[in-house]
Amino acid sequence: MKAWHGSAHLHNNFSMEELQTGEGALAFGWGLYFAEEPDVARSYRDSLAGSDKPGCLYEVELAIDEVDLLNWDKPIAKQSEKVQKAIQKAIEGHADQVQKDMMEYFAVTHRAKCVGGSFYRTLTDMFGNGLTTDGREEASRFLLSIGIPGIQYLDAFSRKGAGFRPPEALSGRKTRNFVIFDESLVEIRGRYQENEIPGEQEEDSGFRPR
Repeated sequence: MKAWHGSAHLHNNFSMEELQTGEGALAFGWGLYFAEEPDVARSYRDSLAGSDKPGCLYEVELAIDEVDLLNWDKPIAKQSEKVQKAIQKAIEGHADQVQKDMMEYFAVTHRAKCVGGSFYRTLTDMFGNGLTTDGREEASRFLLSIGIPGIQYLDAFSRKGAGFRPPEALSGRKTRNFVIFDESLVEIRGRYQENEIPGEQEEDSGFRPR
């Protein structure tokens, strides 16, 4: 699945070890952030770059399908069949009874109302201790361990009430961002600096997809 990433930095690969910033400081989960639309990623790049850092737009291939991802905005009952089965299997096999009851309350009893974002926050409450961890990394790694490699959510231009004006090309369209929990699922296919256009990358840029 093709996606895009806007950054103030130049690099040849993505690493989970460098997770420090993202939309809303990883507000939609611990992971690597990508946009469905290049215009959205470009807007993030421009907001992060400065006069001394022109920024970079990355074209990537994500080794996932849409049905693999937890949908932040949809109730559990309307998640893909694959995601629903993964959650149900995880609950049934979970050893900690207190945590099992928490997951079951939101993902089973209230599956028609509990959206993916609420379920993710339930996991962060389960794994966080308020001191050394807020639980987000543990929540993401837990989802990855049960076969859910990431999250999809409506981007800032598509969320109702977010207050962001979308680029003209996206006006009226609902577009998504992705949070990926495993760097090995990301392959860089192109890297474009401020004035470069995807598909017209200069041969001497020094970049070679890994």
